Amino acid sequence: ATSLLFSAFEAWLIREHELREKEGSGELVQTQGASQPESLRTLFGLMWFGSSVVAIVAGQVGDLAVGLQPLSPVGVGDLY
Repeated sequence: ATSLLFSAFEAWLIREHELREKEGSGELVQTQGASQPESLRTLFGLMWFGSSVVAIVAGQVGDLAVGLQPLSPVGVGDLY
């Protein structure tokens, strides 16, 4: 389900990029001085980098949260 969620956004992004390129109205892309394909490549690179950073930080925060509370049995016969 997660891969479908991300691929839907990526498909929309590529299609929107193609439509703006055909219309010649890529103001946001052209103001940065990058070519259309290069800006799309940069955007995907930033997306993957940001996703990785968020995953690493979430893992560290989760590990910290688990370490704050000592493990205790939940019920009779449960393992720690």
